[in-house]
Amino acid sequence: MKKMTKDSDIPINKKYVLFSIGKIENKKSLLPYIKRLSEKDKYILFATNNTYKFLKENKVETFLVYKISQKNKKPNIGAYLDNNIFDLIINIPTHEYNDLNGEKTDGKSIRKKALETGTSLITNMDVAIMVINKLSS
Repeated sequence: MKKMTKDSDIPINKKYVLFSIGKIENKKSLLPYIKRLSEKDKYILFATNNTYKFLKENKVETFLVYKISQKNKKPNIGAYLDNNIFDLIINIPTHEYNDLNGEKTDGKSIRKKALETGTSLITNMDVAIMVINKLSS
């Protein structure tokens, strides 16, 4: 059984998947797979702001969650990760990983927190497609 945050009324007998997808091309490529997954009753889909807006425009129901850096906004990914809410995070970065300048992005924070909490994490488009296909079959 999942731990829930006090301000959440999301059912606890489902699998929770978070989507945070950078490039519009990647959002478009994943759209048909995410749509199919959204039709399955056992999954609850979450998305960060731009991904949420894109999916909503394309008639895919998701719950909006705010990025870790938006600490004062709820629901927040950081709190959900701390409470072990997500079963799977699909976080496709906008840019290739580049730590040379020490830049700290929200995506990097999400990936780091996922690893710290043992949450399954996918950062590759091909793997994301394969996994979503498998989950929706």
